[in-house]
Amino acid sequence: MAYNVISADGTVDRHCLHSGFSSSISESYASPSTSPRGITWKSSNVISADSDASRHYMHTGFSSSIDGSYSSPGVSPYGITWDGTNVISADYDDDKHYRHTGFSGTISDSYSTASSIPNGITWDDINVISVDGIGDGHLRHSGFSDTISDSYQSPSSSPTGITWDGTNVISADECADEHYLHNGFSDSVSNSYAAPDGKPTGITEDERYPVQTQSVAGAITFTGVLVRESLKNLVGGFEPAGVLTQKTSKNLVGDFTPSGSLISKVLKVLTSTFEPAGKLLAIYTELCAGAITFSGSLAHVLIRGLAGAITFTGILYKKVYKDFKGSFAPTGSLALPPYMTIVGTLAMSGSLIVVGPDTLVSGSRHPTARQRIRRG
Repeated sequence: MAYNVISADGTVDRHCLHSGFSSSISESYASPSTSPRGITWKSSNVISADSDASRHYMHTGFSSSIDGSYSSPGVSPYGITWDGTNVISADYDDDKHYRHTGFSGTISDSYSTASSIPNGITWDDINVISVDGIGDGHLRHSGFSDTISDSYQSPSSSPTGITWDGTNVISADECADEHYLHNGFSDSVSNSYAAPDGKPTGITEDERYPVQTQSVAGAITFTGVLVRESLKNLVGGFEPAGVLTQKTSKNLVGDFTPSGSLISKVLKVLTSTFEPAGKLLAIYTELCAGAITFSGSLAHVLIRGLAGAITFTGILYKKVYKDFKGSFAPTGSLALPPYMTIVGTLAMSGSLIVVGPDTLVSGSRHPTARQRIRRG
């Protein structure tokens, strides 16, 4: 476990940097005001919330130095997190969750919470996870919404802070005065220790949304987890084994060969080959000149513009592409629109479900297995 826990405490009003997941404190400083109620990490800086001051603060690294602040949308902020681009916050007085525009008081979206005591909030790269102070539970939402997809009872009777380490929930409980490491999103606890000061009110870890690189000429090979933007410009090869979350690259000239799961936007412009084995969720690519070969499952938009060839084995959900010139030879199942505009050939072995072609400009369509098409 490479990360270090960062916690907030309301007894002595301080933020603590732990050594890994342990009660050992390597560093601490006084919180900006007298009621720290939430803490998160943005690449290299602490972001915190204080309910007495009704403010959100951006710190300089892990320190008491403040880079910026703004008034929270409600008077009692009781949780804060960072989704890779924007602050997401919880307010005890309003019983609301808010999505901010970046680090600012501007609100782009909000909803009423399931609990009248929303004590903590985090983001698992796809969904909000929140703390229910009335039901003493942890709740997983469907994206940023009031819909609850899963929940479980917290380890003790006064859950406060919560965070997601990429694999597991980490939580804090004020009554038990404990920090807990869960097994995934579940009530199963793999480890715990006593919180440092008697009133844990917030928790995060210092490897959330790490900055990887802005530009690189050469090759990247890694094993592990990438969260948010790993690079903006890459000339060379990129061969990860693990999980990629959010944007992988904006411009790539070279080979991209991951083994694992890709979540959200993988890349916007690709010139070369893309050969993943695993799951692709949300937008795969917007522009691709080259070849795509993969094994696994695709969910949501595969591509918007492709000049080249696609060969894959697996399952496609929702839109495969909007504009395509070339050949498309999948083996598996296509659900919802397989294409909108195609110039070329669609030759598949599998099932074509629901909507058929919107426009078949030229070429041919040759599904070779079960077919059920309902034209829009």
